Amino acid sequence: MQDSNARSFAKGVTWRVVGTLDTLMITFLWTGSLVAGVSVAGSEVFTKILLFYLHERGWNGIPWGRKSYGPTKWRSVTKMLSWRALGTLDTMLVAYINLHFFGKAGNEGEEGTLAAKIGGSELITKPILYYFHERAWGHVKWGRIKGSVNPSILNKDMLDALNIEDVKEIARKAGAKIMDIYENEDFEKTVDFKSDDSPLTVADKASHEIINHDLELLNLGIAILSEEGAEVPYETRSTWKTFWCVDPLDGTKEFINKNGEFTVNIALIREGEPVLGVVYAPAINTMYYGKKGEGAFMQKDGEEPVKISVNHKDAQRVAVRSKSHANPAEEEVLEQYDVVDTISVGSSLKFCMVAEGKADLYYRHGPTMEWDTAAGQAVVEAAGGKVLDGDTAFRYNKESLLNGSFLCVG
Repeated sequence: MQDSNARSFAKGVTWRVVGTLDTLMITFLWTGSLVAGVSVAGSEVFTKILLFYLHERGWNGIPWGRKSYGPTKWRSVTKMLSWRALGTLDTMLVAYINLHFFGKAGNEGEEGTLAAKIGGSELITKPILYYFHERAWGHVKWGRIKGSVNPSILNKDMLDALNIEDVKEIARKAGAKIMDIYENEDFEKTVDFKSDDSPLTVADKASHEIINHDLELLNLGIAILSEEGAEVPYETRSTWKTFWCVDPLDGTKEFINKNGEFTVNIALIREGEPVLGVVYAPAINTMYYGKKGEGAFMQKDGEEPVKISVNHKDAQRVAVRSKSHANPAEEEVLEQYDVVDTISVGSSLKFCMVAEGKADLYYRHGPTMEWDTAAGQAVVEAAGGKVLDGDTAFRYNKESLLNGSFLCVG
């Protein structure tokens, strides 16, 4: 179950109250002074909040222990231990300062000893209290988002609150890094090959790192499935109701051939349906994006977004085809839809041509992966089109991430 913002805030406040009372009681027991307890605990209210903020900021900048589906167990444990160490040092310092300057140590020179005793005692009491605090909140249903799991499922209100501009900015940042490599004079040295002999470039990896890092910084608690990320077992993925589906560099062959027709793809999948998609073509400075219920748009750098929509034509159609993966079997399907002309482009730009109305049909015979199609489908559907697997809508988070044939219709 996923917590709402109000529940998370209330839970944080109650823990801060419990922690403050614990510090007050320990200080009182060691010093025999209630005034000293109030002084030390009161000071900690401010220092702990500040340190917690700085601790979270610090850990957000550390990539170690992150996987595409979230933090590893060892990252979480290390983060918790570092916070406990920081909190104990803070308690000792606050206790020493208060006892020294307000003369509550009993005998002069005992401040350091008492501060160490107070901090050491908290090393025992705080984990115990935290355990019971979490257990207690586990029985409180208020603030839970019904029907969600971890990672969460976004309801309509949460989807509405998600700012697509944040996702666009992440795509632009990744695209800028790709272009740095694309325009490098040592470009030929950037290409490697995966185990299936498909090309992999330094740009794929660099784009993946930027997108993965910046999506996590949105603090939405949503899992990330990326072409260049760690393989996630279906046993794990099957619990995902909402996740990011990312292709850091779609059209690697176009990238290597330097024809400019490659894209950065970021999609948000909710219960198998792509509900938000961003397709950014950095070489031509063009962004296509769409969000369920809000329409689709095309934006060139430095210009205002333009709303786009499909043609809804029943005859005299234009089909868009792949530059790198055209298949003769596609001809049989296209003949059924009164196709009078075809155009060829690479990557997810084929979906965007349909969304923009420059083409009416895109049929793909043969395998693709979910991250190849998710963002493009979101844009097409936001523009009023459909992506079909036979007679049904194309869906995601299958046991096999390999897609079958599909038809994109404007």
